Amino acid sequence: MRDQRPRIIGAVWLLYFVTGSVAGYLAQGGIVPGNTAGALTNILAHPTQYRAGVAVGLFANALYVVLTALLYDLFAPVNRGLSLTAAFLSLVGCIVQIVATTLQLAPISLLRDSALAGVFTADGLRAAAVMCLKLYALSFQISVVMFAMFEVVLGYLIYKSSFIPRVFGILFLVAGLVWMTYLWPPLFNTFRYVALPFAGLTELAFAMWLVLRGADGVARQPAGT
Repeated sequence: MRDQRPRIIGAVWLLYFVTGSVAGYLAQGGIVPGNTAGALTNILAHPTQYRAGVAVGLFANALYVVLTALLYDLFAPVNRGLSLTAAFLSLVGCIVQIVATTLQLAPISLLRDSALAGVFTADGLRAAAVMCLKLYALSFQISVVMFAMFEVVLGYLIYKSSFIPRVFGILFLVAGLVWMTYLWPPLFNTFRYVALPFAGLTELAFAMWLVLRGADGVARQPAGT
């Protein structure tokens, strides 16, 4: 009997790509490397759109939590321990991003709260808002490292599986290792314009393969015990 789990996983992954892209567009550049003040100006010029972007981003994180659980179920028969490790790393990355949302929303609250305006100077509030965005960017970098380790473990699981082309395992391993350069920002800045497209295209190609071919290539397997 054909296993429909890969098709479901691929569909959820593609939905995540759509919502993540919409969130990034609506958030008006909440992360602008080297130009946090510019990002703040952009955010304050479009506060409603920015809040909508944050909300869609939270939904995207929720989708990734669901995706993590589905991937664990699919790869548990390959290696239950490693599948659980991958799920844990992914969940930590999602939690970091979700918790950091308070920092992402803080600038609007700081600069549009009349009570705060009566206590602190405008320059002081703006400095605090900029600091919140910088801390959010740092939190985002931490989550990227978690997802990088997740992709390395997932790549190994894919490579060792008997039901997914090994090329996807190799691609995920490479993508994860490239993302690990986030641990040293100067090195990441060298690879960023390669890392972003490579990782994104790897996940997108894998999601599309799961939707189009996964159900045909994966025999129903019991979850690991």
